[in-house]
Amino acid sequence: MAKAATADGSAGKKRKKKKSKKKLIRNIVLGVIAFIALIVWYGLQPLTGPIQVGICRTFVELELRYPSTMQLTTTDQFIDATRLYYTFTGPFGENRSSVVECRFRTDPATGQMSVYAIKIDNNSVPEKRVSAFNKTVPYVMLFNPDRVIPPPYEDDLYDLKRD
Repeated sequence: MAKAATADGSAGKKRKKKKSKKKLIRNIVLGVIAFIALIVWYGLQPLTGPIQVGICRTFVELELRYPSTMQLTTTDQFIDATRLYYTFTGPFGENRSSVVECRFRTDPATGQMSVYAIKIDNNSVPEKRVSAFNKTVPYVMLFNPDRVIPPPYEDDLYDLKRD
């Protein structure tokens, strides 16, 4: 009878070890799957630029008659300026391309970022419109403007063609 009691006890320990081993393998597999899913999710996120891209893009969208047709082609970021190259559909259905350059600085009075010069197709925007837009910059930053930028293109210009 003593042998039977010890035999049953060792069988229970084996089952527990087997269950804990299965649990460990299951947890490792789930952890690896979650890690791979996180990397895939992160890799599928679009490229985003700095907040200056969003502010400049918001100004352009306010200026266009049909802002939903605007598509960024490329972007250039400099120390105090952001240049956006974009295409859009005009009021007569024509596809046009344009460039806007926004120059930024920190306002010494408020400490907020502000735009001090904007050029659209090398034509300066009047200071009155720039100062009016500067009043909205804190609110634009508060509501997370669209900062998605296109992927960088290779040296082949056929990558820029849109059908």
